[in-house]
Amino acid sequence: MLNNFTASAEMDVNSKGQNNIELAMNLLRNISSMLEQALEKVDLSMMLCVKVVQALHLLSYNCPPEIRVRIKETSIPEVRRSYVVRCISDFSQEFYSRALSIIEISSPLEGYLLSTDSKQLQNSAVVVIVLNLFAEACEELDLFLSALEDPDEYFQLLEESYNNGTTMQFSGNNSAFERVSFAMELIQSLIVLVHSCVKASPDCRKVVLRLLQLTPHATAAASSSAFAVSTPAASSSSSFLPSLG
Repeated sequence: MLNNFTASAEMDVNSKGQNNIELAMNLLRNISSMLEQALEKVDLSMMLCVKVVQALHLLSYNCPPEIRVRIKETSIPEVRRSYVVRCISDFSQEFYSRALSIIEISSPLEGYLLSTDSKQLQNSAVVVIVLNLFAEACEELDLFLSALEDPDEYFQLLEESYNNGTTMQFSGNNSAFERVSFAMELIQSLIVLVHSCVKASPDCRKVVLRLLQLTPHATAAASSSAFAVSTPAASSSSSFLPSLG
């Protein structure tokens, strides 16, 4: 009799566990459907898209194993890839917002490159976008380093760039120092991201090697500009890169 009671209790626990799994799967299906419709029908902010990518990326690591093995039964992986593409290809955003958003989703982006599933954006296109941001960051750094030699030109540059929405606003007496340090840290983060792209995808590696062969002198100049200035902030652990959140 005791054995029958124990077996019945185990069956009840297993039944409840299975019910919980099905409830979780239905919840994931509903969430993925909602996010998919939002991406198609709503003008989502860059910050929200970044947060969605980060949350869906963590979900695949934090959910129980029973859910993880079945997550492909939902459209969560496809939705995550769609939001990654939105983050890296929304060219309506100004330069700094785009660069920071890509840096904040670097791990999900690497997962996107490693994926063998069909993609809206090919790996080669992804690394070209990152390289273009790297080139823009180098130009921004060179611009401000040159302008620092002439204070009047520097403050005129600050006003024009901020009014045009092409750069970020800094306040305080150290605005010039902050801008240069910010640009340097941004460049270093983009270099790390390019390296991750090259490691993750043979297509990315081919694109980067091809560009190096075509423009060796320009590439060397751009790379050296990232480390042209040595400041205490560049070597400290504090970061000038703001969070989108």
